[in-house]
Amino acid sequence: MTEDTEPIASSEQPGSAGTEQEFFDEGADTACRVLSVKTCPEASASYFLREGDRIAVIAPSTLPSPAETDSVVRGLRNWGYIPVEGQYVRKSPRTLEECTADLMWALTDPAIQGIFCVRG
Repeated sequence: MTEDTEPIASSEQPGSAGTEQEFFDEGADTACRVLSVKTCPEASASYFLREGDRIAVIAPSTLPSPAETDSVVRGLRNWGYIPVEGQYVRKSPRTLEECTADLMWALTDPAIQGIFCVRG
């Protein structure tokens, strides 16, 4: 946390009135410091995500709130990616096997270039 950010009070829960924007927004005003830069050879450029890449959105542990999942999907779209929700990222209740199925899908589907875990 930087000097110019305020922590959310412990009594406030994510998504409660007046705090949702502060808790979920990962917009342009999010504080960030670059500590170092390393260039990569041209051959490894394919390892980096590009605009238009498909990103799996999963939650392999605790079930996220709908607001958390919506925020991730919206953020990925704003960054130029194509979010693809896992089959069980919003299902409640869900089993360990269903969580594992989403993770295995995200790891093995050749159309997916990245994975974003909303929770877990």
